[in-house]
Amino acid sequence: MIISRIRGGLGNQLFQYATGHSFAKQLNRSHFLDIRFYKYDDLRIFGLKEFNISAEIAEPEILPPEKETGLLAYAAWKYFGSKPKHLEEKMILKEMMAQRRMQDYFDHESIYLRGNWFSEKFFQECEESVRGELAFPDAMPDQSRHALQDIQSRTSVSLHVRRSDFITNDWIITMRYYENALNYLRFKLGTEFSMFVFSDDLDWAKTSLKLDADLHFVAAASKLHPHEDLRLMAACEHNITSNSTFSWWGAWLNGNSKKIVVCPEVWYRSKDVWYRRKKMIAENIVPAGWKTIPAFD
Repeated sequence: MIISRIRGGLGNQLFQYATGHSFAKQLNRSHFLDIRFYKYDDLRIFGLKEFNISAEIAEPEILPPEKETGLLAYAAWKYFGSKPKHLEEKMILKEMMAQRRMQDYFDHESIYLRGNWFSEKFFQECEESVRGELAFPDAMPDQSRHALQDIQSRTSVSLHVRRSDFITNDWIITMRYYENALNYLRFKLGTEFSMFVFSDDLDWAKTSLKLDADLHFVAAASKLHPHEDLRLMAACEHNITSNSTFSWWGAWLNGNSKKIVVCPEVWYRSKDVWYRRKKMIAENIVPAGWKTIPAFD
């Protein structure tokens, strides 16, 4: 079996799920999800339940010890090879880059995948299956339906602004990034278009996003239904992402074969050692064909 540790916001959850699903499918194994993280996080919800996922929620008896309730037991499991076998993304990414046989790392009966998995390289072998798993539900609130009709009635570009915890981490990308992204799309499309703005701080975006464009601020979703924002971003013909896994998925799930996606060239700028390691992993986050633009001064 393959067990995916699921944690963080919906964008992170989707990377974790897609990777686990792809490995399980390639190896013909069952796929389970460890969602215990959400017992301790009051700010985020387990959002994958809104999608067409086939994985099951793991029962406690097949899971490793919880770090939050038993640090010594957790450390013993992680470092001494107890079941399920612990695998991290850095190890797998290194082997993938070296084009080594992935099966050699999945020789145990049960595997526990821990990490963010911020790259489509982990699941591009099963892209069609992943897209099927992440199909949006048919039912949607009236507010989403009206927004979707508006998006589909014109040439549309989604623009995502991420703030929240990025403010304290000094990861807020500059207004110049959005201006340059807008100019790039105008150059490539050669026609006018409407921009649909999505944000976790829509009030700030309405007062501070100064762009010479036809802006529409979308408030169709809520903290309880973030997949609705993803649905609407994916329905736009083209996408401008922030340095956010959430808007990354809005662009990736966009099925327009001629889409133009603009994203930040660098996703993190902190000089902290831990974030430098994270940046090394995130260097693989941009899919082929997406246009990168500097996001920080």
